[in-house]
Amino acid sequence: MDDVTNWIRRSGLAAIACVLLGCGPGVLVQKRAAHDFSCPKDQVKVKLISGAGNAGTYEAQGCGRTALYSAMCGQNVGCLVQAEVNAADLSRPAPAPAAPEPARRKEAPRADTTPPDGAAGFTFAMTAAEAEEACTGAGKEWQADGDSPQCSGTVASVGFDSPVALKLCGDSVCRIVVQQTLDNDFEAVVGRYKEVKDLLSAKYGEPSAHKGDVPGRCDDVARCIEEGNLELRTDWTVGGYRVRIKLGQGPTLQIDYRAPKGGGKGLAL
Repeated sequence: MDDVTNWIRRSGLAAIACVLLGCGPGVLVQKRAAHDFSCPKDQVKVKLISGAGNAGTYEAQGCGRTALYSAMCGQNVGCLVQAEVNAADLSRPAPAPAAPEPARRKEAPRADTTPPDGAAGFTFAMTAAEAEEACTGAGKEWQADGDSPQCSGTVASVGFDSPVALKLCGDSVCRIVVQQTLDNDFEAVVGRYKEVKDLLSAKYGEPSAHKGDVPGRCDDVARCIEEGNLELRTDWTVGGYRVRIKLGQGPTLQIDYRAPKGGGKGLAL
């Protein structure tokens, strides 16, 4: 064997020497990969990806690892094998891909769970005399009617002027209803209802109950409401208090605040 080797070296055919001695590119890649993978050589499989003969790119697989190597054999230089990635990274399994972060849920606006003290300038638990004084003090007319008195207008603005119907529980206000008169126009009525519903939903959260659907069309809204073809009612419950909006005859939009029994606070739009 020494005589053959000396003869090859003298002739300058180093590439042929590697082939004769079992050190061709594929064999060298297998040895290099076995070392990099910390894997027995016989468990490493090598495949030529590109190139031919004494130069090419090889894929090595073994012990659950895969890597690419460039190998070249030439005269006077022997065979060179170079890993396409850092050899230190090849000696351990590749890290598992990180799990994608869950999409952040957009938080809904927090509902108001603390009812304000009143509506339209009236306060729950105020006495009938105090309610009358608030009404007449604002230049409005007070109409006493047992436990259902009425003020001719709002004492504090709710965005429109309206008679205010009150309900007395004993001698204290426990219910406040304001009522806006609407044009007899289908789009205007439905649009106003949705606007107030959205305002109350933004303040108190999702409705606790809803009844009715918007029909495809009503040429005469007042008649549709009267005949029951257009009926909308939505409720919110906040700390025992109830807020309700409802389409009434006219057409009108009723905004109804009701306190629980014994409640001392109220709701406002």
